[in-house]
Amino acid sequence: MKKAAVIVSALLVSKALFAQTQIGNSDMEIWEDLGAATESPQNWSGIKEASGSAFLISFAPQGVFQSSDTPSGSGYSVLIQTQGALSIPANGTLTCGQLNVGSATANDASNYSWTNMGSEEFSEACTDVPDSIVFWTKFIGQDPSHNARMKATLHDDYDYQDPEDATSSQHVVASAVLNYPSTNGWERKSVPFDYSGPASSNTYILVTFTTNEIPGVGTIG
Repeated sequence: MKKAAVIVSALLVSKALFAQTQIGNSDMEIWEDLGAATESPQNWSGIKEASGSAFLISFAPQGVFQSSDTPSGSGYSVLIQTQGALSIPANGTLTCGQLNVGSATANDASNYSWTNMGSEEFSEACTDVPDSIVFWTKFIGQDPSHNARMKATLHDDYDYQDPEDATSSQHVVASAVLNYPSTNGWERKSVPFDYSGPASSNTYILVTFTTNEIPGVGTIG
C-alpha cells in the first residue's frame, strides 16, 4: 500500500478530572455499507457521502476502506488511501462531519469538510472542554517529504468548514492540528488544543484525517 493512512481511534481527553470523552464510534469498530462505494465507519464519512456536485462525486474514487490491521491485532481500523481520479491524485479523507465536493481542482475553495448541523449523521456534538485529542495511526508515505494530516476543531453553532473561509474562522473555539510523516508501524499521537478563539463556547467538533496535508499532492495507489 502506498500513500495510505490508517486510523484506528480518535478520542478526547477532558481537562475536568482528566475524564475521556469519546467521539462516536471512535474505535472504528462499527461499519456501514461494507462492499459498497459508500463503505465507512459509522459516524464517519468519506467522499462518496459528500455534499456538492453529484456529477463530480460519481467520478470520485472511494478512498475509505475497512481494515483488520490494528494496534491490538484484533477488531477493525479504517484504511484511508490516495486514489486516482482521471489520473489526478485524490487524497483519501475521512471526517466525522461531511465532505463537500464543488470542483475537480483539488485545492479549490469549494472542496472542504464541514459540520452539517442539520444532520446528526454528519455532525458531532461536543460541549466538553478537552485539552487534547488522541489517536492511533499507521502512515505509509511513498514520498518522504509528504505528511498525513489530522485536524480537530471545536466550534460554536455554525456549519463550520475546513479549510476555513473568513466566516468559519470567526466561529472557532479551539483547534488541534498535526501534520506527520510516515510512522514506524502503529503510533499513538496526542495533539493539544489551542484555545485561541475567537469564539468562546463550543457546541460541535469537526475532526478530519487525510493522506496528505496538501490537497491533490498524494501518490496514486
